[in-house]
Amino acid sequence: MSKLSTLVLMFCCAISLAVTAQNSDSLKQISVESNEVKGYNSYNSIKPPFYKQIIIPSLLTTYGFLALKNKKLKEWDSHVKDEIWNRHPHQPNHFDDWLQYMPSFSVYVLNSLGVKGKNNLLDATRMYLISSLTMMVVVQSIKKITSLPRPDGFGANTFPSGHTSTAFVAAEFLNQEYKDRSPLIGIVGYLAASTVGYMRLYNNRHWFSDIISGAGIGIGITKLVYWVYPKIKKKFWPEKKQIPFY
Repeated sequence: MSKLSTLVLMFCCAISLAVTAQNSDSLKQISVESNEVKGYNSYNSIKPPFYKQIIIPSLLTTYGFLALKNKKLKEWDSHVKDEIWNRHPHQPNHFDDWLQYMPSFSVYVLNSLGVKGKNNLLDATRMYLISSLTMMVVVQSIKKITSLPRPDGFGANTFPSGHTSTAFVAAEFLNQEYKDRSPLIGIVGYLAASTVGYMRLYNNRHWFSDIISGAGIGIGITKLVYWVYPKIKKKFWPEKKQIPFY
């Protein structure tokens, strides 16, 4: 692996650590309320305001859009491609096709093992599906509008990276469900998503700005869905009032 490849991968990992640290609002803000209560409810975390939660994903997304016109950022895209692909020829590796779903799959594995997340599995699944569908609509719309060529020349739908967006939706989903149990769970998910982003560069399927914006979109949309879900649930899936029996 070249020095630049290592640098890019480290940068992606740094983003992961920054987002999970922000989401967790520091380990000191997590406290155990009672040893008698099991599961997520035995934890209490102080959540940062929503506008603070979307600072990092907003910056990532903005970077991608700036790179569409900024000459220096375009040159950096080309430099990354030249260093990772042109100077170090290799065969593509497609394990990112399944790795993008690993963080979300982990939520169901943990639940099956009895390690409950923040929400019941039905609500968690609804939020994941809403996040994924919203992300797909946003990403595909932007791809169609921009119609930019991929670095390998196959297709004119490079911006933003759909694989990376999918991976970071899954990573934020895992993080939201388990960050109050242990921030390390969210970090693992984000590292997997970062690896997906790097593999899109390694396989010469995306520019650097594509994966950065894809990460921002995936994170931001999932955070937004978790923020507005209580209102969505109240409107579409209201809890049935139980009629008391006398």
